[in-house]
Amino acid sequence: MLEMYEKELAELKVRMEKAELFAEKIPAFRDVILTKKFTEKERCLHFGERYKDMYLRWGINRYLFGKGYSQITNYKGPAHRRIYLFEIYFNTLAMYDSYEEYGLDGLSEHAFFYDKSNSTFYVRDEDITRFLDAANEWFLAASSQAKQAARQEEIESAKARLKALEAWAEK
Repeated sequence: MLEMYEKELAELKVRMEKAELFAEKIPAFRDVILTKKFTEKERCLHFGERYKDMYLRWGINRYLFGKGYSQITNYKGPAHRRIYLFEIYFNTLAMYDSYEEYGLDGLSEHAFFYDKSNSTFYVRDEDITRFLDAANEWFLAASSQAKQAARQEEIESAKARLKALEAWAEK
């Protein structure tokens, strides 16, 4: 076998072994990690837009943050030289067609940092599965509340329209 191929196969083997270790660390994304051969040392990783019932249009992304790398928006805590975090942006209008957040900030208990000004959560690797599971539960409840609010708004609008029509009919 050509030396070039042997070197390439050896590098691939090392990469696959690192990917397997990373997949053990974050089992929720095992398939993505192994398919794309992600190791935990890449500066930017994209894990998709969907988790269970929840669609996150801007994706589930993991970045390297710190001096000389990406910065955590609006973070005022102690500086970190290097830290890998998932960054997940929640746009409620895109998720369930409402600006109401229905307790979104409650997810911050599972996050390293929550930037409330732009609904972005920063989450450590070891907390990502717990965070996303809680986020999915929040999403289901918030979607239901948004649907109920929209129905109630339609009912109120229909009542107002009926009242206006009745007033018009009496003239």
